[in-house]
Amino acid sequence: MALSQGILKLAIVEDRDASVPSYTFTDTTDYTGNGVTLADVKAAIKIEVDGVTYYDNLANISTAPDIDGSSAGQANEDLTRARTTTIPIQLPTITGSTAFAQGEIKVTYSVVEGFASAITNVITIDNSFTLPTGQLDTSLDLTPTSPLITVTDVTSYVVNNVTPTTARTLTLYYPSSTGEAASTTSSTELTTQRFYTGQQQATLSAINTWDYSARTVSGTTNSWTATFFSYSLNNAVTADAYINVESDTSICDVFCCISEFYDRIQLATGDAKQRMLQKQALIGSYLTFISAAFSCSKTSDVNAWVQDIKNLADCKGDCSCSDGNPTLIVPITGSSVSVGRILNFTTTSGQLTYQANDLINKVYTSSQNDFILWLDNVQDTASFVSSTGTITFSVGQPAGVIGKILILK
Repeated sequence: MALSQGILKLAIVEDRDASVPSYTFTDTTDYTGNGVTLADVKAAIKIEVDGVTYYDNLANISTAPDIDGSSAGQANEDLTRARTTTIPIQLPTITGSTAFAQGEIKVTYSVVEGFASAITNVITIDNSFTLPTGQLDTSLDLTPTSPLITVTDVTSYVVNNVTPTTARTLTLYYPSSTGEAASTTSSTELTTQRFYTGQQQATLSAINTWDYSARTVSGTTNSWTATFFSYSLNNAVTADAYINVESDTSICDVFCCISEFYDRIQLATGDAKQRMLQKQALIGSYLTFISAAFSCSKTSDVNAWVQDIKNLADCKGDCSCSDGNPTLIVPITGSSVSVGRILNFTTTSGQLTYQANDLINKVYTSSQNDFILWLDNVQDTASFVSSTGTITFSVGQPAGVIGKILILK
């Protein structure tokens, strides 16, 4: 066995997201398995764009190759141009513009072993490409018993019928004055029941790789063994969306008043506490009415019920949203979380975290578990942030995993 066109394997990437957009070249040929001395391997590259030579190093294959098997770090089936030379081949741009040149990209790859004659493979790829525009859908639900912000990545990433692999980061930032840590996920949807009045910002950063290996130009020479050549494009898709939480004052007051009322219950003792617990039960009834009204889109009586809640909670209006400070929005209920309650959920693709306000201030450590988590009936050793009620699974989950949380105390 010896060096031949049929054994060559090469992967080329147009890294458009790099700080200096450049080509990367990785030669994964099994040279040693084919009787070729790796240290004697030298390779050179020529790139033409629509028939015009952009880069040509073929004449220097012996003296200043693009890839040298003897360079530090090179290994059989893993030779890169970057280990031989630190000067990248930058992506060609249209004259007078920062836009990348597109069309027919002809790649000539020559390899020589020692002083033997070079062998050469040629291929032409159509790299026509339009970067998708990032799109985020957002929704806001201010039902007092189940407020919810949902952010969904609805970007269409398919380009020229090529679906990329995507590494997504979807993030929701809260008003900076709150000090609240941002929520983030790698899945297509982010939801939270804990947010604030004021402006929240959702951001998308998705690093995508489109495999263009099959986009060879019809009628041109292709010297490569099938599947031995790959050509990919990397680029980032970004987007921003803003969610303005502008609850009317009465509903905003509900979140604030109930929170303060529950704090006072914890401090009360004796008969005073019993009277407050009776009021708490009545507040729970009104909250049920309000939740049902929002669900049915029949909210004509909501303001009256809100006023009843404020009266029962002895809310003076001094925690109103009108002072301009962000007010925390979380689900408000008429009673504390019941021991033995079960929380059920189903994961989306890549989901790593789950947040539930019912878990806020719970303890989940090696020495104490206030709840138990199962994923598809297997107990998971997750980590937990008590202040936000956020569980981080031991590993990211695929779509459709059935989650169950049993609250013990």
